[in-house]
Amino acid sequence: MFQSKLKNPDLKFKLNVLLFLLISLYIFVFTNLYFYSTFGADYQKYISYLKYFFGMMENTGLEQGPIYFYFVSLILSLRAKFISPVLLQSEVSFAIQLTNLLIILIGFVGFYFLLRQYKIDKNKILIIFHLTNFFPPLFALKITMKPEVLVFALLPWFLYLIKTFMVTKNKNYLFLSIFPAVLILTTKGSWLGMLSVYGLIITFTIFKNLNIKLVFQLLIIFSLIFGFVMYENERINEYSVLDFQITDNYDNAAELNIIYKNVMGGKQNFYVFEFDKASLIGITLLDTFSDHFNFYWDKDVSTFNNFRKELIVEDKDIDFLELDVKNRYIKYNGPFSQALTELRGILGILFTFLFYTLLLFKIYNSKKYRVYLIAPFVGMFILLINSMGFPINNFDPKVGDTFKTFYYSPFIVLSFMFLVASLAIRKKILNVAFIAMYMICSIFIFGFPKKDSNQYYVDLGNRNEHSVLCEVNKIVIHDLDFESNCSNKHIEFCKFQNNRSDYTILVKDTFQLEASRFIIQRMLFEIDDNKILDKSCSKQQSSRGLIDLSKTPSLNLAIFLSIFVLIYLQRKIDITA
Repeated sequence: MFQSKLKNPDLKFKLNVLLFLLISLYIFVFTNLYFYSTFGADYQKYISYLKYFFGMMENTGLEQGPIYFYFVSLILSLRAKFISPVLLQSEVSFAIQLTNLLIILIGFVGFYFLLRQYKIDKNKILIIFHLTNFFPPLFALKITMKPEVLVFALLPWFLYLIKTFMVTKNKNYLFLSIFPAVLILTTKGSWLGMLSVYGLIITFTIFKNLNIKLVFQLLIIFSLIFGFVMYENERINEYSVLDFQITDNYDNAAELNIIYKNVMGGKQNFYVFEFDKASLIGITLLDTFSDHFNFYWDKDVSTFNNFRKELIVEDKDIDFLELDVKNRYIKYNGPFSQALTELRGILGILFTFLFYTLLLFKIYNSKKYRVYLIAPFVGMFILLINSMGFPINNFDPKVGDTFKTFYYSPFIVLSFMFLVASLAIRKKILNVAFIAMYMICSIFIFGFPKKDSNQYYVDLGNRNEHSVLCEVNKIVIHDLDFESNCSNKHIEFCKFQNNRSDYTILVKDTFQLEASRFIIQRMLFEIDDNKILDKSCSKQQSSRGLIDLSKTPSLNLAIFLSIFVLIYLQRKIDITA
């Protein structure tokens, strides 16, 4: 009876959607405990946006689009009544990662509609989503407070609208595509360049076949919306997206051979060949499936990085291979055994090489998806041009981080999805074997399994004590003791109110907390202005939140919401027509 129900395609699809959401939430629970996003790349820089939206600054002094940071500030503000110095780091990290999760899910919905335009089976799309959930470039987006995650969410909707116009010839979809395009273009200077070039590639044929009047209308509407958004962003930031702020070490321009050569950045020996690790090719090989710059799962303060257990260890006392059931690893004595300590990095390079090899092969022989498969190379091209001094110098030859894959990771994820969609392995057993190997290797690259050590369990328990999801973590994370303590958010808040003179000491434990100190200051202003009730702490306090709603980027927000409302209305019109 149950098997017959599973043959129902609608039921199977709903179960797959539920499984995808559960896995997404499960990954969120793990990342929230194992990685504090306050230690993520450029947190110290982008914290200015939170200060602005909390009313602590007149402008941000930066140049990125503000809408993503507004969402983070809004989520953090909704949890205002739980913020205290002891819980500050976990609360900020929770707000960042929850915002990212919600935005990424919006992106997945967009990708679903885009993939369906190519008549890809609904359940196959969910398999693609499962694989993407464990794709390292997306994993980095999930845990970092940077606006590229918003680009990931908007990019598929832009492409879906363009593709829908190509199918239906309904010009309304072209006009609608302006909305996500403007928000992406105003997100960062790099994305202004990337989407401009990529947009020209995908729309060249379309515009070539449009009448002059329609093209003129599109350009006028685009210019008006783009101009107004740029004006609002510059009012918030004091700078426009074109006002690059470069430090002295980046005031350099590379030569064209930076694609493969950069002697200042050092060499990377990969056993069978050697390459310059700070070149474009070098960074791509080291940073696509791996965390070359140690910003994410390889960061020294991350629990993903600590207490790692190797699956294969060298043992010169055996002939070749031996399974150690007791200690749960494989003993090995053979060629390249010294490489076992670098196995995660080696796997990262091998997977990157395989990924781009398949990508180039499919670009050559798969015209159907070619426009999506070339996307990462557009990102590389823009970063290459930037490293060579256009529009301004922006290259540190000792590091080569201008080529970080994170900058164009939405393009990498886009190409990954369509690459998987294009791979048709006829034998089901090979599909299952590939998926299993990919999942296991991805989880291994992220830092699992963990050593069975008392210090690991103690450190994990200490992290969990002040986690927003403490009680949930004890249920779903096996390594946590179910009897361990969870701090009472209300009690900690009351301690903060009653001993506010001590808060400066509490927030100086780490540089990250010191950077977030303004949140505590903002909370004190709320208390002193009687905007937070119940100073006696005899019962649950309430708050109107910390965010200054007068600083809301209204036009950005209106455009963001309009994308989904107008698409819904247009689809409804198409169905009833």
